[in-house]
Amino acid sequence: MLLTGLDACKGNSEKKTEPATGASSATSAGSGSAGSGATTASSDTTGATGDGGTASTTCVPRDDDVFVAFDKQLLVCAVEAKRCFSLDPETGAIAAASYHDEEQKRKLVSATVETRDGKPSACFRDKCRVLGPNARKDLDAVDADREEVAGTIDLVALVVPIEGDWHIWDIAKDKRIELHAPSPDQGLGIVSPSGNELYVTWTPPDERVYSSAGKEIASLYNEGSQLVALDDTHWAALTGDHMLHLFGEPRFKIDLAESLGYSDWTESLGITPIGGGNLAVALVRTTEAVVALIDPRRGTVYKRWPLTLCP
Repeated sequence: MLLTGLDACKGNSEKKTEPATGASSATSAGSGSAGSGATTASSDTTGATGDGGTASTTCVPRDDDVFVAFDKQLLVCAVEAKRCFSLDPETGAIAAASYHDEEQKRKLVSATVETRDGKPSACFRDKCRVLGPNARKDLDAVDADREEVAGTIDLVALVVPIEGDWHIWDIAKDKRIELHAPSPDQGLGIVSPSGNELYVTWTPPDERVYSSAGKEIASLYNEGSQLVALDDTHWAALTGDHMLHLFGEPRFKIDLAESLGYSDWTESLGITPIGGGNLAVALVRTTEAVVALIDPRRGTVYKRWPLTLCP
């Protein structure tokens, strides 16, 4: 879920950490400060309210659900108050903006089942692979819900939700792919193809990512990670412990707490693609909110803008 309440934003500590370095860790731009634009990003903080008092139109509310989106400008929006403000990713300038209903984030990219030359096939764009008799038998069992069937875009794995379970088929071999659970007492939750990988939840809660052949490639968090597609083969997962996993080639894992220099981040407002193929992630700590701009091609935080929390 992308909507995250801020009323629990109390923070455990304000321990400052040094920004990370290294090819696969994020580094923030400059010497650890937000630059001259940071003042711009938090300067416009007041606006009239209906009761004669003052409240910010460009601060992040503590008692509302908040999401981030991108529509030419980065938008930070409060759901109940139905107001947004914009942030220019280049300059950090903020301004009140028209409210936008939250749009579903770009869906994870997957293959679909189509009929080609009279045969059920897994297809992505102009490439298809005919399904074998075993996979077709599963497909016939869920004929009314065929739109729920999806595959990896390399056309290696097909996922069929059937009878409260998830059957994963090796399309070429027409054989089931069995995933190894994190522990023997965990059952399969949800399986979602994304690019060339499989995002998988287990119960009790645990999130993992597997290759299309069924090999585990990443452990995420217990539950609640926010997922967003960047393009056909690249996607991102923002986890509850403020790690950002970037999938596709190359893969990166960014410790946002370490990269941004504090350990007391309490909430993740959300993640959204922005212009130029980059990402924006919004986090909250006791005294501030921060927007981190990320280059997923290098796995680095290249800029950050502080935001004011409402009183």
